[in-house]
Amino acid sequence: MTYPAGIENLTTKSDGPKQVIAASHMNALKTSLDEVQAILGDAPQGSLSDVESRLDVLIGDDGKLQDISNTLFVGKSGCKYTTIQSAIDSISDASTANQYVVIVFPGIYTETITMKSCVHVSGIIANIHPKVASYSQLPVKVLAPSGQNALIAASSTVSNILFESDTATDMILCPSGYPVFANCYFHQEANAKSIYITDGYASFIACFFRPESQYAFNIDSAVGIFDRCIIRCYDENSAWLLSSASTLYLNFCEIDSCETRSDVPSGCTLQARLCQFSAFPTGSGTIGLGTLSGSCSDSIAMCWL
Repeated sequence: MTYPAGIENLTTKSDGPKQVIAASHMNALKTSLDEVQAILGDAPQGSLSDVESRLDVLIGDDGKLQDISNTLFVGKSGCKYTTIQSAIDSISDASTANQYVVIVFPGIYTETITMKSCVHVSGIIANIHPKVASYSQLPVKVLAPSGQNALIAASSTVSNILFESDTATDMILCPSGYPVFANCYFHQEANAKSIYITDGYASFIACFFRPESQYAFNIDSAVGIFDRCIIRCYDENSAWLLSSASTLYLNFCEIDSCETRSDVPSGCTLQARLCQFSAFPTGSGTIGLGTLSGSCSDSIAMCWL
C-alpha cells in the first residue's frame, strides 16, 4: 500500500490557503517500518536464537542501533547520533524524492535544531493527547541553549517533541517554507516569542502552547495555521502580534487568556472556526477573541465561550 500523492491537512479551508503534507513523508515512514518488519518478520517471537539472528542485522558490532535506509536514530546512548543536529547535519542528499526521517529516543537535548527541507524529526511516540495533564511529560525534550533558538524550521515535519526555553530569544523561528509541527508542546518561560513566523506557511496540529511572554506568537508577513491546538496564555499580555500582510487561521482550537493585536493600520487577516475561548480580556475592538487593534479583517464563526 502507498499513500496518495497529496494528503490534505485538515486545516485546509475552502476560503483559506491550501496546506498539504507531502505523501512522500508518510511513505518514508512506511518504508522504514516495512524494512524492520522484513528483518524481524511478522511475528518475531520465535526462539531467543532466532530473534537474536534477526536483530543482529539492526545492531552493529559496537552494540549501537544501526541506521536503516533513510531513517536515522538519535539517543543519549546506544545510537550512532547523540544529538539531533548531528543526525540532520549528516544528511546531504535530502529532496522531495528522497525524504529522511530522524527518530529521537527519550532524553533531554539542549541544542538548537536547524532543520533541513525533506528531513523530518519525530520523537518516540508518546500517544498523549494535549487534553491530558501529562502531555507536558513527552519523553523527548529540547531545551533552548542560553541566548539561542530551540529550533529553526524548514519545509519538513516535527512531531512528538516538547520544546522549552527560559532565555530571552525567540524559541521557534519559522523563516521560510512550509514547516508542520504535530503533537508538540511549547513552553516559553522568558519574555520572548514562542513562535516567530517571518515568511511562508507554518502549521501546528494538535499542539499545546504555554507562553508566558508578551506577543508570544508573532506572524510577520506570513501565514500561521493552528489546528486542534490548546493555547493557554500565562496572562492577558500574551498574544498574537499580526503585522501587515499576515494571516492567522484558528480551527478547532481551545484558547484561554490570549489577546490578538495588530500594531499596523491594515493588511492582516484573522479567521477562527469552531473554537472555544475563555477568560479573554475585553475592551475597544473586542471580537470575541481579545482586542484586535488597527483595521485588520476578521472572521469568527461557530465559536463559543
